[in-house]
Amino acid sequence: MKSILVAALVCTAAAYADVNVYTVNASQIVTGTNQGVSWSYVVANQNNTLPSQFENSTLSSVWHDQLPLIYLGNWMFYRPAWYNGNNWAPQWSVLLQQPYPAERDVPTQTSVSGNVSTYYSNQYVVRSAVRFPNPSDVQAEVANGTAHADMNYRVMVTNTSGQTADYFISLPTPKLTRKYTEPFSYNNGAYAYPNYGSAASMSSFEIYVDGLPVFSQNSMLEHPKSSADAHVKLETSFGPNAIPNPTVLIYLGKMAANATFTVDMVVRAEATAAASCGTSFMSSFGQEYITKNCLDLTETAPIPVANSSIALKVFAMQAVQ
Repeated sequence: MKSILVAALVCTAAAYADVNVYTVNASQIVTGTNQGVSWSYVVANQNNTLPSQFENSTLSSVWHDQLPLIYLGNWMFYRPAWYNGNNWAPQWSVLLQQPYPAERDVPTQTSVSGNVSTYYSNQYVVRSAVRFPNPSDVQAEVANGTAHADMNYRVMVTNTSGQTADYFISLPTPKLTRKYTEPFSYNNGAYAYPNYGSAASMSSFEIYVDGLPVFSQNSMLEHPKSSADAHVKLETSFGPNAIPNPTVLIYLGKMAANATFTVDMVVRAEATAAASCGTSFMSSFGQEYITKNCLDLTETAPIPVANSSIALKVFAMQAVQ
């Protein structure tokens, strides 16, 4: 149902001709009625906002699970103490609550045995991170293992203007990105790409109002376990990822005086792989150097930010026709 709802929104989006504004009319989902709005009027006057009361909360969580693979290390599982599952963090406040930066990783290790030194092309076996405010993003990176990173940001809004008003959400469009480097071997001037077990990753940016999806952007990759070729991968994406740097403007509908609703921004990145490494050899003055060229899969979902704060704006207007 969620995918159908959001797909319907995207199909009817961008009705306003301004190339710098990507518009979504979510009034049918939020209020149950399809309400019209003058996008040009809103764009020109969105800074003239009505009073509302806000409460804010954030929750950042990261965890990783390193698969047992001898040359990449031993089994390791970690879930930080502040990971709160499906519950929201308890720091409700009228003060702005910014995301909590967090990172957990398992780095690769250089080893030396006699005159042989072994290095890895990857800095990490597995890594998950919520970074804020500079840079501001959610990342999951794997060579072999599983990584999850999530940032949840909630705003509770109350219409305190004393009369019905049209409510909107405005934010810059996030650009989901992916780094994907296949494992390879290099010997005597020739490259070889050994097939590996499997890999999959996903990044997403979503906006919910009272738990209902009003905006969604997703990007996914899969290298199936059944693939016979290391180069085989399926990549899919959904949402306005290709639009050049617009502002997303979401119409929520008319909210009566004293109406209260919640806006949730959910940013997540996930990656998993059961992969092997190729090798490269080099020798110099009696020393031998081995480089393990491993799968490098990194999903990055940006957190919209302006002046070191979350760049999500909820505003209201009256007499929008």
